[in-house]
Amino acid sequence: DGSTDNSKKIVKDIKINNKLIYFEHETNMGYSKTLSSGIKIANDEGYILVMDADHQFKFENVIDLLDHTGQYDIIAGQRLNRQDGLMRKSLGIFWSLIGRFIFKTSIKDLNCGFKLFRADLIKKIKLDSIGPGFNLEVFSDPIIRDSRIKIVEIPHYPRRYGNQSGIRMKTVLCSFKDLRIIFNKRFF
Repeated sequence: DGSTDNSKKIVKDIKINNKLIYFEHETNMGYSKTLSSGIKIANDEGYILVMDADHQFKFENVIDLLDHTGQYDIIAGQRLNRQDGLMRKSLGIFWSLIGRFIFKTSIKDLNCGFKLFRADLIKKIKLDSIGPGFNLEVFSDPIIRDSRIKIVEIPHYPRRYGNQSGIRMKTVLCSFKDLRIIFNKRFF
């Protein structure tokens, strides 16, 4: 999503030897729009993995999620020993509390970036958020609230690459825009 590092070349090299679908946004469209674009072009069968690419999760832990496919529609990671700064943790708690008490979501670690969604289920949701509101929008949707959700604790590691954008003023303001979009969508 508008990445300025070498990830475009790496993904294209991986795609040559695998059955991956490659897409890109020339400019940074935001977290929710990027995930929404990926979900739209993904296959309708099986599961869709949502995994942040900041190296705070290890890909091999996807096995911990896959162990529960078939029995559950969504397998949501919950960060074990979260490795973020105080401000980022505080914002995460704030979002999770809003999700649980206002939107009646069942997820304690709402913005954990490591989840498996049954493809046909998540593709039914009309996603309107533009910034960091993806998880709140998804988990507050009636389709998802009525689905079978399994929470799995996943090891979380210190960020090795990139900068966290969640505590930037621009991102915080965008999160309030998303909150307004989701609130209007759910209650009006």
